[in-house]
Amino acid sequence: MSIDHAQRQPAPGRATWFARFPVWALDAVAILVVLVTSSFGVPMMLDGGNPGGPGFGRPGGPIPGAQPVAQVLVPILIVLAACALVPLRRRWPFAVVCASMVLTCLSVALRAPSMGVGIVVILAMYQFGATRTRRATLIVGASATLIVVALSLLSSEFGVFDVRVFQIAAGIAVAAALGDSSRSKREAALAATERADRAERTREVEAQRRVAEERLRIAQDLHDTVAHQISVISLNAGVASSAIDANPEKARTALGTIRRSAREVLSEISELLTYLRTDDESGALPPQPAARDVIALIDRVREAGLRVTLTGEEALPEVGGAAGRVLYRVVQEGLTNAHKHGTGGTAAVGIEVHRGEVVVRISNPVSGAAPQHTEPQRSGLGLTGIRERVAAIGGSVRITEGGEYLVEARLPMKREEQP
Repeated sequence: MSIDHAQRQPAPGRATWFARFPVWALDAVAILVVLVTSSFGVPMMLDGGNPGGPGFGRPGGPIPGAQPVAQVLVPILIVLAACALVPLRRRWPFAVVCASMVLTCLSVALRAPSMGVGIVVILAMYQFGATRTRRATLIVGASATLIVVALSLLSSEFGVFDVRVFQIAAGIAVAAALGDSSRSKREAALAATERADRAERTREVEAQRRVAEERLRIAQDLHDTVAHQISVISLNAGVASSAIDANPEKARTALGTIRRSAREVLSEISELLTYLRTDDESGALPPQPAARDVIALIDRVREAGLRVTLTGEEALPEVGGAAGRVLYRVVQEGLTNAHKHGTGGTAAVGIEVHRGEVVVRISNPVSGAAPQHTEPQRSGLGLTGIRERVAAIGGSVRITEGGEYLVEARLPMKREEQP
């Protein structure tokens, strides 16, 4: 693949540097931070609740009616429960947010240290934002922030914000925003990777399609150019072998046609091989016939022994471009079939141009009797090639059989090709 796999990975040293550490190590660090932060309030609790101490969720003293042991034991249990929630936040972020919010409310209500428990809420909120939709993150984050702000107001003695509790509210809002940003960046990276993969697959499919089209084009050229000449050689070889004793002059004419056709087919094979071996990426085709070459084609077929009548010759100069190339191939295949499989040794070619469309008809008599020349049964590849070429430029083909075999092709001409 043309896209380096390494380019799709996050760059070392950026936002995901911590991803190199094991999950348990990150959880251990988070638990240690919660324990250290919560331990700052223990001396104050043992001191009887000095309002100036840093341990309470709000100033005001110890837990009312509680014994000194209970004053320390209950907050410790709350902190331990919060620590137990840290490893669970990756699997159940919403449940951990709710549970840690309950613990935070208990800490504030019991005038216990709440900063450590608030850190767990912040960590769980970040995980929730990184794994859920933006709408869900906005709803849960805003709700948690408002609840903590309300607790700050309710826990204050003078109706003002408790800075320590308000820090938790701000941390929750920031964590929700950072989690949503992380999710957005991850989704954008995944989308970019998917687009790159899809583009690569599209390029591969396009390359395969172009290879298939190229193979089909080469097969058509082989049949239209080489097979036609080989057919002429085969037919004239039969004429020469049957007339070599009775009519030596006719045999010599047939042999001359064989020699000329052999030179032409060798030249055409050489051009085709040169085209196949070239490194030109432009996809330029080898020299292609045009509508004006139909007259020379009919002359060669007449020399091979088929009597051909041509009508509408004056319309040939008006046909150019793709329509002219397809017209030549249609006439070539139609006359080859008439020579090989027709009866009476005659064929008729008619060409008309009107309303931006060229109509070409090739007809020859057929009968139930044996054909004029003994040839293997037709494979149908030539007619298939005609249909494919005509369909490629938006035309249509009609083939009728009976006392007369008729091939009629209607070829649209582009505006610049029209007279």
